[in-house]
Amino acid sequence: MPNNSSINSNEIIKFLKKSGLEVETSNFCEKMISNIETDSRKVTTNSLFICIPGLVTDGHNFAEDAIANGAAVLVVERFLPLSIFQIKVQNARIAAAWLAQLFYHDPSANFKLIGITGTNGKTTVTDIIFQLLRNKGARVGKIGTLGYSINEKNFKTNHTTPDILELNQILKKMVCEKVEYVVMEVSSHAIALHRTFGLKFDLALLTNISQDHLDFHGNMQNYAETKFRFLKQVLNQNQPVLVNIDDEFGNKFAQKYPARTISFGKADYSINLQQISSQHSKFKLNNIDFTTQLIGKHNVFNLAAAIIAVEIISNKKVETAEVYVVKPVPGRLQKVNTAKNVFVDYAHTPAALENVLSTLKQLQTGRIITVFGAGGNRDVSKRPLMYKAANKFSDFCLITNDNPRWEDPEQIIQDIISETAPEDNFWILPDRKKAIKTAIALAKPQDIVLIAGKGHENYQEIKGKKLYFSDVEIAEQNIKSPSTSLLIPIHTLFLQKLFHCKLPSQYLNAISTDSRKIEPNSLFIALEGENYDGHDYIENVLSVPNCLAVVKKDFPSNDIRLIKVKSPLAAMGKLAKKYLALFNLTKIALTGSVGKTTCKEFIYNILSESAPTQKTCANENNQIGLPRTIFRMKPETQYAILELGTNHFGEIEYLTQIAQPDIGIITKIGATHLEFLKSIEG
Repeated sequence: MPNNSSINSNEIIKFLKKSGLEVETSNFCEKMISNIETDSRKVTTNSLFICIPGLVTDGHNFAEDAIANGAAVLVVERFLPLSIFQIKVQNARIAAAWLAQLFYHDPSANFKLIGITGTNGKTTVTDIIFQLLRNKGARVGKIGTLGYSINEKNFKTNHTTPDILELNQILKKMVCEKVEYVVMEVSSHAIALHRTFGLKFDLALLTNISQDHLDFHGNMQNYAETKFRFLKQVLNQNQPVLVNIDDEFGNKFAQKYPARTISFGKADYSINLQQISSQHSKFKLNNIDFTTQLIGKHNVFNLAAAIIAVEIISNKKVETAEVYVVKPVPGRLQKVNTAKNVFVDYAHTPAALENVLSTLKQLQTGRIITVFGAGGNRDVSKRPLMYKAANKFSDFCLITNDNPRWEDPEQIIQDIISETAPEDNFWILPDRKKAIKTAIALAKPQDIVLIAGKGHENYQEIKGKKLYFSDVEIAEQNIKSPSTSLLIPIHTLFLQKLFHCKLPSQYLNAISTDSRKIEPNSLFIALEGENYDGHDYIENVLSVPNCLAVVKKDFPSNDIRLIKVKSPLAAMGKLAKKYLALFNLTKIALTGSVGKTTCKEFIYNILSESAPTQKTCANENNQIGLPRTIFRMKPETQYAILELGTNHFGEIEYLTQIAQPDIGIITKIGATHLEFLKSIEG
């Protein structure tokens, strides 16, 4: 990172010692340093290269590359057997922070700096503070997940909190633009890795602490202590700290340290939630009324925290009109431009999912359908908790991929559902685009669809590559039903969960019981009858590309494409019951000895005049026919009229378990099908 002027190596040593670092030198040679770098690829002539031991690579291993590119001095944590001037320190990251301050002339001392930390809400609070200060006419900088901004100019960064050299370079750029305030997100990684070391904060704010990043921090206590370290750093600079005492960890901090408190209960700053609707939220902050276009209790907190921060840092009151014009943050409960109620949100922790879904629950008039996954190479323990949070407030969950990174996407999904029961209301579609389109296709006008996890992001990170992908753009595309017999495809991950087996990874687009008509990518159910046995045709079925089959446990083959069960017929019914749960419709079941079909047709003729209606075709009223009818369901169907027939004891009960009807009709009980039922009483 080139600087406008060079610095003598003697001055660098004196500065590091004055900053409290223990310094040793090797191969001393007076140099004029014009550039400092932590990336050997960016080193130029007369650079100082800082060898930082990282989590994946060690900067010491790239010292020779740095020298080849023109490095004149190395800062190391251990002397290297190289004939170059080396400055040894105990912590290269802290040395980098002090050197950045020296080279960029301590930029954070030239404006008022606000640091926002916490698990959830950092981006929203940061953005709102930025908007409120801009609305007051101030020159403002912003740094965080969405990149960095200087007034209305936006720039990209690779991390929520950039590394210390890049961060100081950005802050120096802001000084050159004469900014008065800078508000920035401070991530736990940044605190642990000393990315904000040496910066002069004028205010710190803690939103909340819930489970996240335990792959890095190890446990919740370490995670919380990392956040507290930043807050204590600001207190030690005799600057105010604002914490949320509705949060367990925030409350613990406030009891121990002199922080200012914010709460929906009793606190220095008290929030009173008045009303939440699909258009706005109303609340009081210390008895002053505010109305905002942001919706949800969590957003009311975010906005209230931002108002307090602005009033503290600027010593000016925030007016109600300034609050009303605050715009929602991209990808945070963002309403998608579709005919249906579709929202995109960045929620990627259990607590964030609960916050967003509890808000949508208050707006609910139909079903809530949630699409979500979990990020790869991140805290594995939170994955089943993500499902529990989503399932708590959703009527149906579609589990898909997020950013799998270097992990196997299907293993991530298996982790998510590891503690679920097969009977739960969920479906698995690993293809995120397919999952989003399916959720929207299933939604009725009164339903709400939440697409969670990625928010503003416009990529999916897979095997080290960031591939363009936008939840918002996918949701806005016209939804077209796939040209297969199953309008909602089935992924084998779901079948593995349902039938406790191991299968090749693929989608199935049709279900068949007739081997003569089987198509590629079908699931064949090997049924048995008086004059046929589907097991006789398994070899033919498996010769069709990408076909799988459900067979009896004792079938003499270990082909991985086979699902072995006690009863293929019962397995068909079990799958049909799960498939039917995908759809939001009213189910009317009819049974009786006579009049079923006539009654069914009368009801169909009446209901189909007012809404899309589906009915049992022909004589599909038994254990085979009912699933066939179900597998033809369409998302737009409002009513399903299902005929249930019987000639064996317990059959109506079994069919009812599959259909789960909302309305039941018995026409008449007469002397029919008595071969197995024996009598009218039977």
